[in-house]
Amino acid sequence: MQVLHCDNLLGEAPMYNSEENALYWLDINGKKLWRFHPESGDSKSWDLPEVAGSFAFAKGGGFLMGFTSGLSFFNPETGAVQKICDFEVLLFSHQPSSFYFGFHVCPSVCFCASTTVTRMSTCRTA
Repeated sequence: MQVLHCDNLLGEAPMYNSEENALYWLDINGKKLWRFHPESGDSKSWDLPEVAGSFAFAKGGGFLMGFTSGLSFFNPETGAVQKICDFEVLLFSHQPSSFYFGFHVCPSVCFCASTTVTRMSTCRTA
């Protein structure tokens, strides 16, 4: 069994690519996308321009990324990011909260969006 020492701050969203025989995942807080080939032991990481909560393999290469600011295509070889759409934060918009956006690939091959409040203010009554 291969073990990789990668010092992730928050490793999440593992996805196996059967065509490459490689495991991909995100280091969310470290703003990195990782790839590991178990047979060779080779690994590689790419710096991301912002926090990403999820990703999917894009047809023809690259990735569909669920960044905090919105949905984008990401080319790891060039670092190019092509924005598809921005997120509009309406839920809890009256609170000084930060949101983490995640996407999940459903069996019907759609991307489902979700949000999580990562910091909430404490409410007090007088």
